[in-house]
Amino acid sequence: MNECGKKFGTYAAKAAEDDVCVTRYGKPSIWMISHAKHARSPDIEKLIPRDHPLYHLREPVDAKIAAHAGLLHQLLCDNPRSPEPEPVVRALLIYALFSIGPDRALHFEISYNMLYRWFVGFTLFDDIWPQETMSDATRRLLAHRDVVTLVHDLVALAKSMRSFGTDEYEFRINYALLDAWRLGVASQGEPVPLA
Repeated sequence: MNECGKKFGTYAAKAAEDDVCVTRYGKPSIWMISHAKHARSPDIEKLIPRDHPLYHLREPVDAKIAAHAGLLHQLLCDNPRSPEPEPVVRALLIYALFSIGPDRALHFEISYNMLYRWFVGFTLFDDIWPQETMSDATRRLLAHRDVVTLVHDLVALAKSMRSFGTDEYEFRINYALLDAWRLGVASQGEPVPLA
């Protein structure tokens, strides 16, 4: 039986008083809040732990993404079903920082993990994009050298901001994935510099 199962009663009792973050393998696995608090506080940001590096990373990441907004929108504008590119880039950053598995696993993580939902840009009640839509958008963005460079820059920014968090919240950066993205666009032209 896993940690959550063994200590569920303790976590449930604590959740009646305050939000409870249960971590597994160094990342938030489940969040527990009381129904009363959920009903009073639909703003997902109020439920995000202030000591997590992603909380401090969101604003600088948004600033860097905003500097590339024209290009990002141009890459996805020909398909009216495409999501906005800014959340897709934030999802790619989650993908790389926490070594999440294939696209389906990333979609699942963003669906249920409150911290990831908030970081990408969803509220508690938003429906996230269909998995195929998200995969198509990430594939199209990652085919462009400047987007891959941007993601590498965002990973470097995240590494530089780790001091905001506690040791409990460690990034597990997937360098193999980052290298694959870099080599994928390098095969189409000039190599992307490493972060």
